[in-house]
Amino acid sequence: MNCVMPYAIFTDIDGTLLNECYALPFDRAILQRAFEQHRVVFASSRTADELVHLQRRLGVSGDCIIENGGALLLRETSTAEQFATSQLFNIENDSVWIAPLVEPVENFMDDVQRETKRHNLACRFLQDLDDETLAAMSGYEQDDARRAKSRRFGILLVPNGESNARIKKLTDGLKLLDFTITFGGKWLTISRGADKGVAMKEYLGAMQKKGVLFTSVAIGNEENDLTMLEAAHKKFVIKNPTRGYASRLASVTGATLLKQDGALGWTEMLAQL
Repeated sequence: MNCVMPYAIFTDIDGTLLNECYALPFDRAILQRAFEQHRVVFASSRTADELVHLQRRLGVSGDCIIENGGALLLRETSTAEQFATSQLFNIENDSVWIAPLVEPVENFMDDVQRETKRHNLACRFLQDLDDETLAAMSGYEQDDARRAKSRRFGILLVPNGESNARIKKLTDGLKLLDFTITFGGKWLTISRGADKGVAMKEYLGAMQKKGVLFTSVAIGNEENDLTMLEAAHKKFVIKNPTRGYASRLASVTGATLLKQDGALGWTEMLAQL
């Protein structure tokens, strides 16, 4: 008898599930059915506060990889118990567990600020922006801007007009100090080892300890999704509407390049499972 393992779909959010206006471009019922039929795990550079709010808005509830793999947001106590450092939080009247996978931002914020000053850059940190400025810069509502600033495991760097060459000097210097730098959307994420692929493996390992096995599926559109796609059994690459496929994702062995533009590729992915 063939034993078919259910799918665990690890999905990026901005540019993958949501379009450039942060909207779901297909019927919400399709997403809700996907949550009923599969294990859908949001995997994003967004914070726990943002993803709890987003799931409520979309009418779904599930586990998440937050802050580019800095931690797992878990809904079930039995899963949280697989991680010794998990803590229970109340986020917008929703009780969730957060299991850190990297060190917290307060441990290294000073180091990043010193390195930025050493290079005499005008870059700004998202956490330092007021809600109104961040909302204008990102297209968020002000409440969403506030949620985006509640970062626990990473720093989002706003280039603020600096050239790519000058930004590269900064990121090269940070890498020498053992920082992890990833690009996703409008921001650079700086952390001590946050990685969506590692977080996905940690999550699947925890589920395996509970006796639950999945066939992993990953879908994304930017460089910060690379390790997640590489680690998944099934890999899907979103076609960015104006830039096409991210070159590093398009070259992942075995990846399916979706034909629909942007987040419409998400339903195309579902049809191929």
